[in-house]
Amino acid sequence: MTPGTDQALVLAETAARSRRRALTATIAARRDELADLELELAELRVQLADFEVRLELALVEEQQALDRVERVLAALAQWTELVHRAATGDLVEAARAHERRRRRRRRPRPRRRPALAEPPATDADERTRLKRLFHRLARRYHPDLAGSEPERLHHGRVMARVTALYQAGNLTRLEALAAEVPDDDLDEDPAVDLEQLEARLAAVALAAASLRDERDALLR
Repeated sequence: MTPGTDQALVLAETAARSRRRALTATIAARRDELADLELELAELRVQLADFEVRLELALVEEQQALDRVERVLAALAQWTELVHRAATGDLVEAARAHERRRRRRRRPRPRRRPALAEPPATDADERTRLKRLFHRLARRYHPDLAGSEPERLHHGRVMARVTALYQAGNLTRLEALAAEVPDDDLDEDPAVDLEQLEARLAAVALAAASLRDERDALLR
């Protein structure tokens, strides 16, 4: 092999290594962005669920007030009829009819008040740890980062569990789940070629765009 050929090979390998480092760094940044968006969405979903419960509770209270008004109006209507019949001389029959209606009238069944969900951990340190763990797990297990359909399904199950634990504020179980995750960086695997890294970068960018759209829809 000639010196010129050797130099060309060295330059090609150097360019490939540089491209790999650039791709790896970009993917890492996009993974962080993806995890940040997932965390923001999880927070928004918690706030939305809390708002829905409180709204339902307020609507129940409003309906109970309307029920009370309706009962008062019904009683007034009956007394108006009783007075009218008394004026026409049919007082005894009116009183009996009123008593029959009163006995038949059933008390409205009280509406069940929606139960407020248990609030997640409120301690600032615990919230910080919860967010850090969620970010780490979302960075690794987001379904859109899977390399195959079985892996996508597995990641989806893991992320569903992670999200549920985060929303419940269950720091202990989230820490146990994170302890099972290896610390190695998937994008540093030398077995992954440049083409695979390019595809991975495109998938991360597409997933981030989708999450931004979902976040913007919730904020409208």
